[in-house]
Amino acid sequence: MKKFVFPTLLVLAVFLITIYCQRFTILRQEGLGLFLLTPDFFRDLLFDAFPLSNLAGSFLVQFYSNFYVGAAIVSAIVVAEYFIAKGLFRRFGLDMEVLGVACACAAWIALARAANPSMGMAIIFCSLAAYAAVSLLFRKKVEKRTIPAGFDISAGTLAIAAVSLYIFLSPFIKEGEKWSKIEFAAVQGEWKYLLRVANVKEAERDIQVVPFALLALNAQGRLADEVDRYPIMENFGLDFGDEMSYRRSLFDAVLYNALGCYNEAIHRTHQCGDFLPHCTSFRTLRMLVKENHALGDSLMVVKYCDILDRSLSHREFVGYFRNNPCPQRTHNTPGESAVAPLIVTKDPMGIMLQMGKADISNPMVMDRYYAYYKVREFFTKK
Repeated sequence: MKKFVFPTLLVLAVFLITIYCQRFTILRQEGLGLFLLTPDFFRDLLFDAFPLSNLAGSFLVQFYSNFYVGAAIVSAIVVAEYFIAKGLFRRFGLDMEVLGVACACAAWIALARAANPSMGMAIIFCSLAAYAAVSLLFRKKVEKRTIPAGFDISAGTLAIAAVSLYIFLSPFIKEGEKWSKIEFAAVQGEWKYLLRVANVKEAERDIQVVPFALLALNAQGRLADEVDRYPIMENFGLDFGDEMSYRRSLFDAVLYNALGCYNEAIHRTHQCGDFLPHCTSFRTLRMLVKENHALGDSLMVVKYCDILDRSLSHREFVGYFRNNPCPQRTHNTPGESAVAPLIVTKDPMGIMLQMGKADISNPMVMDRYYAYYKVREFFTKK
C-alpha cells in the first residue's frame, strides 16, 4: 500500500495546484507553442540546443488548449520523475521514498517556472540517461539502506506540502498567471474580465497593465471619461509608446482588430512572431485566421487553416472556418487603396483621423481620439 501513497499525493497536489494557480499559464503556453507535422518544423528543431526535449514539449503543449488536460500532463511528468528518481537511488541501495519525492518536487518547481513543458521533458530525459548509465556501470547489488517508514512518509508528505505552498505563494508564478489572464482576456475580447485583472490598484503597482486596461475601457465606450483614473505618462499609457516587445505587438494587434482596422491588425500579428522561437505560434496563427476572415481574404484564411491542420488539436477550429467561408475581396484595387488608412505616423491622434478618413466608423475610434486629446492637453499645460 505504501508504494501508492506518494504517486497519489503527487498527482492530486500537482493537478489541483496547477488548476488553481496556473490555469491561464497553461493556456498561454499552448498559445505560444507550436507543433506542426511539416518538414520545415522538424528541420528547425534539429538546430535547437535540446531537440528531443523541445520536440516532446512542443508535441505535448498543443493539448494544453484544455487546461484540465494540461494539468494532467504536468502531473504525469512530475510522477514520472518520481518513479525514475526512485529507481535511480535504489541502484545505490537507497530504498527511500523521500528521495524520489524530493526529485519530483524539484521537477515540479522547474516545470511551474518554465515557459513550456520542454523543461519537464528535458528533466525526464536526463534522469533516464542517468538511470541507464548507472545501470550499466553499477551492476552489482548494493546493500539496501532504508529509514523508518513513518519518517519516510512524513518527510515526503511535508516536501509535497512545502512545494505546494511555494507555488501557491510564489510572486513569480502569480505574475506569470496575471499576464496570462490579461493576454487571454484581451485576445478573446473579454473586456469585463480584463478590467477585473487590470484594475486601478494593479495598474498603480504595475504600469505595464495600463494600456490593456484602457483598451478594455475603450471597447466599452468609457475611455475618454475614465482615462484619468489610471496612471499614465505622456508617451505611455494609452499604448506602449516606442517599446519593442511581444507584449506591445500583441496589444497593437488586439487594438487594431477591435478598432476594425484589420489590415494593420494582421501586420501587428505578424510582428508578434518576431519574438517567438519559430516566428509564429498557435495563437498567432489563430489570430491571423480570424483577422483575414474579418477582412474578407478567403485565400489567406485557407492558407493559415491549412497550416493549423498540420497540428493535432485544431480540427474543430479549422472546420468552423472551412464551413463558414468569407467572400474573397479583390486586392489592390484603386477603390481599396483610396480608403486604406495610412498607419505610418507616430502621432496616435493622426492615426485615429486616418481611420476616420478611411470610413472606419467604429465608435472606439473617436473615443480613443478624444482620450489622446485629453492626455496631450494635460501634459501640454504642465
